[in-house]
Amino acid sequence: MTKFLKFIFAFFVLLLPLLKLHNNNYNYFDFGIYLRNIYHLQNNINYMFEGHVQPFTYFYSLFLYIIPFDLLPVLMVLSQSFVVIYVAFKIDKLFGRVNFVTFILYIPIWTLVLVDFHYEFFLLLIILNFYLNIENNNYLISFFWILSSLLIKEIYSLLLISSSFIYLYLSFNPNNKLDKFILRVFAISLFLIGVLYFLISYLYIIPLYGGSDSGFGFDSTTFLIDDLKLDSLLNNNFIHIIFESIRFDFINKFKFFLLIFYPLIFFFQKKKNLRYILLTSPFFLISLVSVLPNHHDIFSHYTTVFIMPVILMSGTLSKFYILNSSRSLKYTYFLYLLIFNILFSISPLSRLFFSDKSFEFNFNRYLFENHESKFDNLICDNFDLNNNYIVQNNFNFLCLAKSNTYLPFPEGLSNLTSKNNADTFVILNTKRPLFILDKGCSYINGICTNQNIENIYYDFLKYKLGNIQPIYNYNGALIYKLH
Repeated sequence: MTKFLKFIFAFFVLLLPLLKLHNNNYNYFDFGIYLRNIYHLQNNINYMFEGHVQPFTYFYSLFLYIIPFDLLPVLMVLSQSFVVIYVAFKIDKLFGRVNFVTFILYIPIWTLVLVDFHYEFFLLLIILNFYLNIENNNYLISFFWILSSLLIKEIYSLLLISSSFIYLYLSFNPNNKLDKFILRVFAISLFLIGVLYFLISYLYIIPLYGGSDSGFGFDSTTFLIDDLKLDSLLNNNFIHIIFESIRFDFINKFKFFLLIFYPLIFFFQKKKNLRYILLTSPFFLISLVSVLPNHHDIFSHYTTVFIMPVILMSGTLSKFYILNSSRSLKYTYFLYLLIFNILFSISPLSRLFFSDKSFEFNFNRYLFENHESKFDNLICDNFDLNNNYIVQNNFNFLCLAKSNTYLPFPEGLSNLTSKNNADTFVILNTKRPLFILDKGCSYINGICTNQNIENIYYDFLKYKLGNIQPIYNYNGALIYKLH
């Protein structure tokens, strides 16, 4: 039975992202940005620091020396899929079928696989090996594993800070064979490296290269406060600000945490090893306090950091409380996981996958006949990539990552500066969910559910492009040429 589940899981984790790529359904945010940065990094190292500090961008750019650009998107999605499959099989080998089933039915796994591409998928490997080496008393190896999270994004310097407390806790364990002094050196080192890396990235590197925040959205829009400067904090009631920030959109925050920790709720009467969850505590607090919807959206990549701690903790609990209990308890647990997956995930088992109400997650997004090959060929084969391109987030053409300027609608309309007198093309699709930058208008039964997004979108069309006739207009797809 486990072999069959492995095959089915691997089949869908490999197939669906490739179909999504074939059908041109990866967005500008963030797949297009990654692709652009990887491609241009060959000639400009600054692209490793644009918006975020992401050293993995450099490693991916090295592949362009041995493969053509057209294969790079395939490499990106397959690398993510293979890591997810490897970790799933590793969990089955180490912890058995119960924890394997928990992993493959866990809602954030399908968010990671099907929503977009992000370097966060490396967190699965990093956190798994960090904990495995902790459990085997290989503290030096675990130290380097958690240190490698800095290659993903600057915000994961917070993992170093939280992991330092795990080392500190271990140093007070009387059964520890390793010198307590060494463990405390590891703890202090991780804490200092994490704090310094975070501050240098946030205060110096990101502003220097044009970024506006620290990767998890730390700017004046994150909390209910005008700005994050010390004088602003002192002139406001800090406790009141935190309290109001927590209250903001609290129902959705509650739902978010429920859909993160639901495997553990099954064991609510059992003693839990909080050491696993301690690692994610900074991200728990950010999601709790932040007023940005993405930070408490179950379909965002911010869920990835929670995956391995929750899976490992539920695995520890299931080992003692399910495997040593009746057969009926195990199948009750499986049914519990399956119900959550069907109701709330975007997996091939979910209601969203088969519902016509959902545009973004419906199975039609993966069908071959949904591929807009005519439009794709028109853009990639006939347009000069030395021009400037402004694209709607979810109407993104991967070949444009090589272009002179590649920006999201409508940002490019006001921020575009051309030094080479190139033409500018604006590419939109009014039949897809409307987007303003990365803020989308979810469609239910073909109707926009966010009137504000819809109004802003059409205002830009009216006031910025209203006097310009599109050079292409077919079934909602529009191309405008600006001089």
